[in-house]
Amino acid sequence: MIFLTIVALLLLIPFVGFAQNSTIKVNPDGTHTIVHRNGNTSTKVNPDGTHTVIHHNGNKSKEVAPDETIDNKKLRRLKRKMEKRKWS
Repeated sequence: MIFLTIVALLLLIPFVGFAQNSTIKVNPDGTHTIVHRNGNTSTKVNPDGTHTVIHHNGNKSKEVAPDETIDNKKLRRLKRKMEKRKWS
């Protein structure tokens, strides 16, 4: 019986990697954001029901907003970088 239990557990171990992890974040305004991790991508379900896709590549992640735009922080950083290039 113990042998069968061990064999059953060993057969289930490879399927653990396919499991989807979910995280609930509480926003400052009290609303909730749910993040579903699935391999090298994540889907963030925003409080208004829209979805944001996050692509993970090593230590870097890129977030694609529901309207497929870059968020403001990244946009400001990109503008500063372009200004530096213009003046150098």
